[in-house]
Parts: sequence; C-alpha cells; structure tokens
Amino acid sequence: MDSRSRTRKSKWNYEFSCTTRNIDAFFFLENFINTLFKTKNISEALKIIQIDTPKQLHEKQIPENKIKEGRDLFYKFYYSNFINNYNNLIKTELGIYSPTLFYRGKADIFYIDKIFGYAVTDFKTSSSYIKKGSVKELKYFLQLGAYVTAIEEMYGNKNLEIKRASILCINTKTDVLQEIKLQGKELQEYKEKFKTIVCEFHIKNNQKYLIQWII
Repeated sequence: MDSRSRTRKSKWNYEFSCTTRNIDAFFFLENFINTLFKTKNISEALKIIQIDTPKQLHEKQIPENKIKEGRDLFYKFYYSNFINNYNNLIKTELGIYSPTLFYRGKADIFYIDKIFGYAVTDFKTSSSYIKKGSVKELKYFLQLGAYVTAIEEMYGNKNLEIKRASILCINTKTDVLQEIKLQGKELQEYKEKFKTIVCEFHIKNNQKYLIQWII
C-alpha cells in the first residue's frame, strides 16, 4: 500500500510499501483470479497463466528467471486451499483513499466472502513464518485497518461494512501459505489504532488542520 498525506509524501509511503510482494507472482495471481471469475472455467484460467501471462511479462522485459519465480509462487497458491476463496470477486487492485484521514493506496483483492460478506485480501511473499506478536504482524494488522477504513469511507453512501481482512503470505522456501487475518472486534481495534497513528502523524507534521474535525 502506498499511503500519502495530501500535502506531502509521508513516512507511511515507506512503511506500507516496504512490505514484501513478488510483483510477477501477483501478476499471475491477478490474471488467474480475474479470468476464473469471468469465465468460471479453470482450464481457461490456467491457459491464461501458461500462455498469455508469460508473454505479457516478456513484453514488460521481465527476465525469464523472474517470470519462472513468479509462476512457481502462483502454483503454490493454485494447489492450496485458498484457490476458491475469491470466487465472488468485486475487484482486483482496488484503488483506495480516505477523504477524512488523507491517505491512499491499493488493495489486491476486494470480494464477498461466503461467510463474512465484504472482505479484502492483500498478497505478500515471505521467506519465513511470520510470528504472532512480531513487528511485521503488527504492521500487517495496521495495513489491514487502513484498507478497511478507506474502503468503508469510499462506499459510505452504501453503508458497506467489511467484516474480514487478511494478508495471504506465500512462502518462498516452502509450500506453506500463511493467512494473517482480522475480523470482529480485533478488526475494529486495528481500524482505530491506525486512525490514531495517522492523526498523530498529521499533528507531528504540522497538518493538524487536515483532521481538525476528528480530534
């Protein structure tokens, strides 16, 4: 997520963008999920992955070894239990913004979960298991709080409520996929924590006027 204040590039841009994602792997994931949703045909979606996606990456002058790496990471997702999670897709790469807290970014997958309803997921790669209570897990929780806050503001006129948010990490060294998720009271907690941190940032950078009505 690339988060910026309206008036200047902020440290939030760095903290969210430094979280790890293999761009080539996401290109495979996005093409597969979009095609499967449109066609409901897994063979057609795989054809896009095997033929069209590598061609598109070659046109972007992505090295062959990076294309192979991205494809290998995609197949870890394909053979996992997560493959059918996004059947009720709303949008991939959803541009998000908060008109009240002045940050923006992009969420990988916005969809309707069969149990929780409206949900958002971001894909990451990691070379190791993300430990519970770690700094990285905290950053991911805050990132999810930021996503949910912005999307709910964007669709405020529709009273949209997101009840589940997650980070899906594909391990680069094993076949393990780790889901870091927020829902219920915990999701509400990190929405509020993120709001507090953003307000503190604006005050520290002499931008209190942006959030005057909140504090």
